[in-house]
Amino acid sequence: MTSQMRASGKTKGQRGRLWHHSHNPEEQGAVMIMVVIFSAVLMLGALLAAAAEASTNDTATRAEISTQAQAAAEAGLSQAEAAIANPANASSLPCSVQGTVPATSTGGTDTYQATITYYASQSGGVPQGAPIPCSSPPTVQSAGAALISSTGTSQIGIQTSKQVIDEVVSITPQILGGYAIYSGGNLKLTNSDEVLAGSVFVNGSLNSCNSSAQIQGNVVVTGQAVLTNGCTITGNLWAEGGASVTTASPTLDGNAYVTGNLTFSNPGYPGPQFHQNAYVTGSISDTSGNSISTNIAGQAVANTTVNNPPTPPTPIFTWNPTQWTQAGYQIVQYVVPNPTTSACGSYYGVAGTGLPPYPQTSGVYTALFYPNGQGGPISKATNPLVLYTNCPIDLYSNPDLQLAHDFAIVDTACLNGTNPCIIFNNQTTFTSANGQAHQLSVMVPWEAGRTCPTGQSSVDIQVNNATTVQPPLVALFYTQCGASFTNNTSFSGELVGSQLYLSSDFQLTAHPDMLVPGIANQINMQVLTRYPMNEAA
Repeated sequence: MTSQMRASGKTKGQRGRLWHHSHNPEEQGAVMIMVVIFSAVLMLGALLAAAAEASTNDTATRAEISTQAQAAAEAGLSQAEAAIANPANASSLPCSVQGTVPATSTGGTDTYQATITYYASQSGGVPQGAPIPCSSPPTVQSAGAALISSTGTSQIGIQTSKQVIDEVVSITPQILGGYAIYSGGNLKLTNSDEVLAGSVFVNGSLNSCNSSAQIQGNVVVTGQAVLTNGCTITGNLWAEGGASVTTASPTLDGNAYVTGNLTFSNPGYPGPQFHQNAYVTGSISDTSGNSISTNIAGQAVANTTVNNPPTPPTPIFTWNPTQWTQAGYQIVQYVVPNPTTSACGSYYGVAGTGLPPYPQTSGVYTALFYPNGQGGPISKATNPLVLYTNCPIDLYSNPDLQLAHDFAIVDTACLNGTNPCIIFNNQTTFTSANGQAHQLSVMVPWEAGRTCPTGQSSVDIQVNNATTVQPPLVALFYTQCGASFTNNTSFSGELVGSQLYLSSDFQLTAHPDMLVPGIANQINMQVLTRYPMNEAA
């Protein structure tokens, strides 16, 4: 053993001292403390890293649900706008919309809730006056503006975000989508016709724009457009069935958008007839098929894509007396069991009384217009009046019909085969009895499945020989079938028919925002003010 100790190079005392040193309690405690501290540091670092990661994930989650809540709020805004603009809601505008949208990343759904508050008017994008109660309810006639407040909500786990966006919109009712004339079939303009400050929609062909006819607005034709002999269009032309310029005198001040081919009969003479650009899906040529561009002052682009305006829905008017009374009209009804001309009878101003001339009417209750030659109830009315009759109306011999309030004629005689059933002839004049603006509505109701008689002599409404509706009165003439306006007839308003004959100095000044009970109104809604997105409280 001694030799082994010596071999180790250490004496017994040295080994003892080493053993004694390594088992010193104080030193052992210090080591343990260092181990604990090191472990704590490691653990703290891990906790800090986990907290940092959790914080990063939490921030990302908050950002994600905030973005999704904003998207939901935008969706609610869009749905509210669509609900306001829906013609089916014109008589009872919605005060709220709600729904869900798919979440972009979580696979769940987010929600939106939009409240709509209506006002009678707005100024500079700010609603004016007191809100219209939803219990009324608001209608397209009573509401001129709306405040939409849309809240979008998104949730992931226990975290929720609510985002709010507000906007103000204007509300304007329209029957024809802003057009002065809606022709449900082909249209022919001849002999110095003039449409002032109004656009024209033709759901068919513009068979002829002829003889110095002037359309001071846009023209949209779903069929072919034929321009000839001094026709002037100051706006744009959309022709979805091709376009033909048959003489050297027609002019177009705006752009031409033609689906099909565009042909000119007089290439290059006397100069460009289209003053802007022409975009055509087919060819631009002369009648022999030779490519030309000299008749177009701007770009002549053939074989290109053309986007046409949307086709406005066909305005359908039906007689519903409840809707008229709800709109404040007093109904004057003249209906006979068998509505033939003989059954309806003829009524004339009573000669020998009143003041000459004695206006004559045929086939209508005369007292409404001129009892004993004097001004009738329409000149003294304190509320709107509507005459509903199944007898033909024929006003002629210089009648001056004065309106003290809105006045409407709804005549169904045409539906029973009497055409024309409404005739204004020989200088029939409508004026305001009190200098205020009133609306004259002349209507033949829509009948499902009706076959329209053909020819100018078989139209429903015939207006001719210097018949005028004088400002500040405005007029709406409506029929499912034909209407004829000839020989210096004029009015401000709108015209609807499927076979329209307009000639000999017919003049129409557009008044596009007209309303009448019983017709599905289009709603022109415009965003005026949109406020920034905010986090809901």
